Amino acid sequence: MRVSSLKIPSTFKRFASLEITGLGPEVKLIVMLGPNGSGKSSVFDALLVWARNAGRPRIRRHSNLYFNSAGGVFGTPEIKVHPSPGINPPGNQLHVRTAHRNTPDVLSSAVQKQKEFEQDARLDRMIDTDAAMVAHYQRLAAGFLPMLANLDGPSASEDLEKIRARLTPVQDSLTRVLPHLRFTGLGDPTSEGSFYFTRDDVRQFRYENLSGGEKAVFDLLLDVHIAVTELDDPLVCLDEPELHLNPAVQASVLTELLRLLPAGSQLWIATHSVGMIRQAFDIAATYPARVAFLDFGRVRGPAPNVALKPANPSRRLLQEALAVALDDLAGLLAPSVLVVCEGSISGRFTAWDARIYRQIFRHLHQRVEFVSGGGKGDLETAAAIAAVIAPGTRLLKLRDRDDLTEEHRNRLLADDTSLRVLQRRSLESYLVDDEVLEALVAARGIRTDNGLSRLKATRDLALQPTGSAKGALGAVFDVSRQVLDDAEGLGENKHQFAVDVLAPLVHPEMAVTKELTEVLALDPSTG
Repeated sequence: MRVSSLKIPSTFKRFASLEITGLGPEVKLIVMLGPNGSGKSSVFDALLVWARNAGRPRIRRHSNLYFNSAGGVFGTPEIKVHPSPGINPPGNQLHVRTAHRNTPDVLSSAVQKQKEFEQDARLDRMIDTDAAMVAHYQRLAAGFLPMLANLDGPSASEDLEKIRARLTPVQDSLTRVLPHLRFTGLGDPTSEGSFYFTRDDVRQFRYENLSGGEKAVFDLLLDVHIAVTELDDPLVCLDEPELHLNPAVQASVLTELLRLLPAGSQLWIATHSVGMIRQAFDIAATYPARVAFLDFGRVRGPAPNVALKPANPSRRLLQEALAVALDDLAGLLAPSVLVVCEGSISGRFTAWDARIYRQIFRHLHQRVEFVSGGGKGDLETAAAIAAVIAPGTRLLKLRDRDDLTEEHRNRLLADDTSLRVLQRRSLESYLVDDEVLEALVAARGIRTDNGLSRLKATRDLALQPTGSAKGALGAVFDVSRQVLDDAEGLGENKHQFAVDVLAPLVHPEMAVTKELTEVLALDPSTG
């Protein structure tokens, strides 16, 4: 069953009215995006009300205040589905899983026959506790018993194959998501009946021994597997299916859920999952007709009239969805300041300058990131690209002074408030400063009393006549291997020497660090 439109003509939950249209017949996955309180779960509540009106049994009666907080009559949802043979009544082909899902243990000592799945409605509202794992176990065990009644009969071997075939899809899906875990059986339903697993080659782990995340994965896969085998092309709705799942498995879980669905089914998810959202966007990029995104992030007000159509899976929609998913974590992960500095962006010594700056500022400014943007002429282009990639992040451009006069340097800084120019000729000038060479000798020791003097003299000689420190860095590297007691691990060349040896020696109390901090003019709050 695949929905083509949903309409609530009058007040229901937070909506004065709600209409969702434009769901094509090929749409297999519908992803509802938006912050908490925007109405995603209310759509599932509307589907539950519609299902009861279309043939699904009611479990218990609740106050209408849940559906209409003002106490009035709430609107009756209208659902239109794409034509599909054999679905009657359509309300019985709905399967909804709430976010309130928790079954810590499954243990059976008797087999109990279950109602027909479509008549065994467990939910009337999305706030109801959804504990179905025990019922799923009993359904499987009771369903297998008639097959075992006559093992000498002509269909005995076929019956055993039916049992295996019934469990294989969820077994294979579980192992694809969690390669260390395999679902192996149901145990003895009259004694120690439970779901049993092999984990890291250790056999007979019961369901209760699984981690919370392992239980969540198995619960999801089994729940959908049971629904699609008991119903005819059901409409499957999952509210926040990512709960208890780590981001590494969220995408693969969505892939397996779709793999379990029969051809005529449709999966609706309301999610904040980074992994599932990205996976849905990837699927839409390859099969655009199969995925529809409903953007509830635009819903405003206590009870708005809302009309939604599938949103274009644009970069803007992805950014907004991830911002909701990550919330404050997005700000924590994103740098508050991005410094585009000089330095190669390809070749043997890629991002050398950026790596040096990261080392120097690693303790002072943890929310500042450095990236290499090429030569001085490339900084503007690199900064423009960075602005697109990291919207909301403050951008700075950092270049060497080279041969600029003080007057020229000041003019450049006055013309471009995002530009920073070193006070010394180049980054190497700071790395071969007296403070850094003294720290190097203190850390590594010297073979002779004049070792430190030799390092400084070598640097000074290399600085003549142009004053460039680029050559001085190589000279200091060569002499360091001769005069230091601990000359191992200095690197194969001056570039490695600078990144791995000299830069880590630069600490916040050094004058060179304070000078670089003054050049960048960074706010202390970025630390």
